[in-house]
Amino acid sequence: MPTTPAPTPAPIAPPPEAKPQCFSIGPFADTAAAAEARAKLQPLAQKLATRTQAGTSNARGWRVYMPQASAEAAQATAQRIRAAGFSDLFVMSGSEANAIALGRFRSEESARKRGAELSAAGFTARVEALGESGEGPTWIDVATTTSNGDALRRAAGASRWRGRSCAGLG
Repeated sequence: MPTTPAPTPAPIAPPPEAKPQCFSIGPFADTAAAAEARAKLQPLAQKLATRTQAGTSNARGWRVYMPQASAEAAQATAQRIRAAGFSDLFVMSGSEANAIALGRFRSEESARKRGAELSAAGFTARVEALGESGEGPTWIDVATTTSNGDALRRAAGASRWRGRSCAGLG
């Protein structure tokens, strides 16, 4: 009887590389808290990116104003503004002494329109959101093959997580 040769074993294929999942972890109130969380997430992630949202989403309105160096400068500038046809203004006192208030608005569009009108008349006014200043909350975007969103949230000490597309992450 002829002997059949032993079958050659099939080559062992390497395990397929796990596809990363991506999450946003946060929000962090400031860059220091985000930096601390980022250090904690580093060992769990293949990629990390930090992003800060614009700070105007929770605005309670908008204001237009002009800071001035002194009470005398504020009064003189207020007179020039009135002479240019703007009557809705006042010189502020207290913590913002010597600034000239030029309007409070519900919408950013209305405030920017007022700022543009003042600019066209030769005045440089500031337009800013009320109720929230500076940058908004910071989120850390994470690509990982080893953790899930809740584990990342706990590791970072964050209050929330959400899935996100991995496209464009670092």
